[in-house]
Amino acid sequence: MRYDAEGVMRYPDHDERADESVLSAYLHQARALIAAYADAPDNADVPLHTVSASFEALRWFELPDACLR
Repeated sequence: MRYDAEGVMRYPDHDERADESVLSAYLHQARALIAAYADAPDNADVPLHTVSASFEALRWFELPDACLR
């Protein structure tokens, strides 16, 4: 990002997109991720990790228990 001589912000235009030929591979990867998640053991008995006091002081958002396992 930069500003030109007139003070207008300029930034590179990134319109790169994957070709349609990769869709099949993306779908295969998504199915594998979903299957791995579905087959994962229930982590309810795994103790929660803690976050640092400085992190907690700055946190303004809800932090689900699943994020701390």
